[in-house]
Amino acid sequence: MRRMTWVLLLLAVVATVSVQASTIQTPTTLVAFSTGSDGTSLLSDGSTDPNYQFYYFAAGTPWSTLVQIPGAYPNGAAPYVVNANGFPYSLQGPNGPIPGWLSDYGVNNLAKWIAPQADYSGQTQSASTTYSPYTLGPLPPLPPPPPGPPEITYGTDPEGWYVWMTQFYIPDNYALNTIVLSGAMSSDNCTFDVLINGGSTGMAMQDGTCLGSAHPFRFTEQGAVSGAAQGAMSWSAAQTLFTSTANFIYGWNTLQLIVQNNPGGSANPTGLAAWLQLEGEIVVVPEASTIALMTLGLGALALFRRKK
Repeated sequence: MRRMTWVLLLLAVVATVSVQASTIQTPTTLVAFSTGSDGTSLLSDGSTDPNYQFYYFAAGTPWSTLVQIPGAYPNGAAPYVVNANGFPYSLQGPNGPIPGWLSDYGVNNLAKWIAPQADYSGQTQSASTTYSPYTLGPLPPLPPPPPGPPEITYGTDPEGWYVWMTQFYIPDNYALNTIVLSGAMSSDNCTFDVLINGGSTGMAMQDGTCLGSAHPFRFTEQGAVSGAAQGAMSWSAAQTLFTSTANFIYGWNTLQLIVQNNPGGSANPTGLAAWLQLEGEIVVVPEASTIALMTLGLGALALFRRKK
């Protein structure tokens, strides 16, 4: 009987330790950043976005160079959150304003446009921005401004390829086959591919609606899924939902978007807007103390039956 009392006391101590351990456990969460967001709120216009970087490649760069694994790139440049007043959200044409970048992202408090420059209005920043910190090839000269009044001469970016990159995090207590990365994106000019961990998803926006419409997507580990994208995809400007597979891994995953900036005059910026949402299900794994408690319980039961 005395031996049984000691066993029960030991079980009570282990149970107490188990409860305390579960109470002080550090929580783990899924992490993904939309453009122009710190994960909680939108960043201020004109500030840099620390969660994204981009690389410039001159026109004519081989595709194999553009899709190289992220580790082959040197450190990229941090883009700016573009000022939302005027161009390139709208352009003053000869017959009035011309629609430009889709503004629904900011209106819905989901994301903001990011770009190599903070302002393209021609009022606060010259179009001759230096690209040397992140240029991986010879930079083509900026085109001369077209003839006309100075007030309609806007900022520009060189033609060529811009590879945008961000990372999202998947803790190892989530089941990879339940992970879904969804959202919507727009770009200036068009996006030619979206890659996750170096693998192509096959998503491309080359239909002439790249910068003026939201393009919803849904990437899963299992493959294509049916159904609408998440809440904000009720926009009238949204296109057909794109679904594809992705090679997710535990830890930091890399998302790359390859955007082309077409040749143009003085009003020829490039930019990206992307709203990201990362979801998944947690796998419940017994803690070590819980396993120890079960082991002791089975041992106590065996001892009790032997004593009888």
